[in-house]
Amino acid sequence: MVIDEAAQVLRHALHGRGTAIAKRRPEVLDQLGALLAGARAVWVADAQLDNAVVQALEAVVGERAHLIGSKRLPAAERTLVNHRSRESWRGALLGFLQRRERVWIATTAAEADSANSATNLAKLAAATWPEAKVLTVDRDTVNDPDHDAYRLAADPDGIGAQYDVVVASPAVAAGLSVTLRDHFSAVLAIAGGTTPANDVAQAISRVRDDVPRHLFAPERSPGNALVIGCGSLSAKVVLKHLDRHAQAAMAAALAAGCDAACNATGPWLPLWAAQAAQQNRMRLSFRDTVVALLEREGYRLEAATALDPITAAEAKVAGAQLRDLAEAAAAEAQAAVIASPMLSDKEAEALMACRRRLQPSEKAALQRWRIDRAWALQGAAPSPELLEAHKEGAHRKAVLHWAVADAAADGVVARHDRDKARELAPAGAAWAPDLADGVMGPKVAGLRVLGLPAWLQRRDWFSADDSALADLAAVVRQNANEVVQLLGLKPGKRDLTLLRQLLALVGARLEVDRRRHGGGRSVAAAYRYRVVADPLPDGIAAEAVVAAWCERVGCVPKSPLQREGATAVHGCG
Repeated sequence: MVIDEAAQVLRHALHGRGTAIAKRRPEVLDQLGALLAGARAVWVADAQLDNAVVQALEAVVGERAHLIGSKRLPAAERTLVNHRSRESWRGALLGFLQRRERVWIATTAAEADSANSATNLAKLAAATWPEAKVLTVDRDTVNDPDHDAYRLAADPDGIGAQYDVVVASPAVAAGLSVTLRDHFSAVLAIAGGTTPANDVAQAISRVRDDVPRHLFAPERSPGNALVIGCGSLSAKVVLKHLDRHAQAAMAAALAAGCDAACNATGPWLPLWAAQAAQQNRMRLSFRDTVVALLEREGYRLEAATALDPITAAEAKVAGAQLRDLAEAAAAEAQAAVIASPMLSDKEAEALMACRRRLQPSEKAALQRWRIDRAWALQGAAPSPELLEAHKEGAHRKAVLHWAVADAAADGVVARHDRDKARELAPAGAAWAPDLADGVMGPKVAGLRVLGLPAWLQRRDWFSADDSALADLAAVVRQNANEVVQLLGLKPGKRDLTLLRQLLALVGARLEVDRRRHGGGRSVAAAYRYRVVADPLPDGIAAEAVVAAWCERVGCVPKSPLQREGATAVHGCG
């Protein structure tokens, strides 16, 4: 058995979401283990192979690994120019395009409504160099048999030689080698900090020619996109808090009648935890991690030179153009969803089960169907405001608000968790990280333990030195790892910020009265605050969104959704 890019393969197998593997991960991991254990010989290779991967493979195979190392530096002749700002990077890109020099561009932005998406950067390249042949390589083009991006993997040199500019999204990260010589003048890579540093380093090395590389990556990964588990930098701590969460998740599923087991042991889980802790560390020093990975391959680091005033102005204009393109792409996508025909449930299910790549019109129609179900629109066309609210997860927040605040939700949440556990464990065993992410019960229980229901019921004004706020902050900070694991948020430093974070999970916020009240020593201490619910778009009532979710779960409680004179569809038993 031979596995190339072994660390990448295992990382995607253990951590990937929204993939075919993620839908049946326990079976995939069991079969992978059986194949490795039964193989007469196992060969693995990876430029980023580490001890955790080797130890996991040794545990599965049952043999000590024989390591073959190499001191060769494949990038020893290459220069890596480190740009500290997006404007600096765009200035370098514009320089190559204006001089009519061919370039390979790698971006981590996957969506067209992102300024630095492959589509938008390709449009910028075409506008700057109108005669250039530009190839866009993203998840849509690589799945179009009539597009050269589809043929790129089979013939990277032949296809690449036909283009002046190639712009590749994360659809191209590893496994592709462009060995053309004297064709591209440079490789330019831009990262937003939400794609793992390993993947950024892989993407920048797809072109094997010893041409300069230009990189922009943020100093630190923004938000929590790269946080795994409790966010700890220690694999042992990650495992400890995952185990607590997974036990609570399985208890919720068992209480709801699911007889699945939780796969919290075995050789793969320690590797998952080791990779989780490694990524949690990398995100704190994102740019330096990417640079270090590349320097390990032999790249020689150079700081970017300052832009001259004319180029700096052009780079700012280019940034504005990219933002305009992203806004136009978002508006176009919204218009496509609004104009799509309303699918029947049978038609939608057929599209979701379809194995071929869906056409853009089919994706838009399927998205409208999902939105219609989530918001109980009953066929009415969604507005742009509602589409934006859906993208921000306002419908899920409304459901969680109800689940946290009302005990009548407990039966529905239990039904949801039972069905989710069965979905994640079709053969009777669930993968612990997926189960912990999928069930609602522990999250609801955690928010209740923190006292969020009392805050949602509170209607009075309070100040920043409120004793209940201080008590809440103390409890959260004492259990910071559990909060990250359960709720996916890292507690803010200020008490009010922390409360805002918790309220945002359930579609609520703090209203601020900025007039001075009382004798507070500072203006900030004299401000007053009050908890209010975020209004849903188009005047949609939260009760309707909750009722639609309950119906999808198949368990509609009589209270609080059933109003006087209404007829319950069915009970939850």
